[in-house]
Amino acid sequence: MKFFKYLLYALILLLVILMLLVIYCHFAAKKSEGNIKLSGIYGPVSIQRDQYGIPHIYALKNDQDAFFALGYVHAQDRFWQMEMQRRIEQGTLSEIFGKKALDKDKFL
Repeated sequence: MKFFKYLLYALILLLVILMLLVIYCHFAAKKSEGNIKLSGIYGPVSIQRDQYGIPHIYALKNDQDAFFALGYVHAQDRFWQMEMQRRIEQGTLSEIFGKKALDKDKFL
């Protein structure tokens, strides 16, 4: 019975840590305010995120600009996944997670 109690505590702790990590990475990586000048677009593009973080893209000139902005937003939102995949492939997870991930780096 104590085993299940400790297992439950460990799962709750792991879930809380995972949620905090996701929230931190979600807000730390994005530039969601201000202006950015990019080459490759023909007219002004506005990206506004609503209260849930969902992007709304408004391109004034053409659809190509909207698609370009969509790719930019997609890269912002998927940055954490891309970074993790890169680290898994290179075997450098332990640089972020410490000694606990060293065995996985050696295995991969």
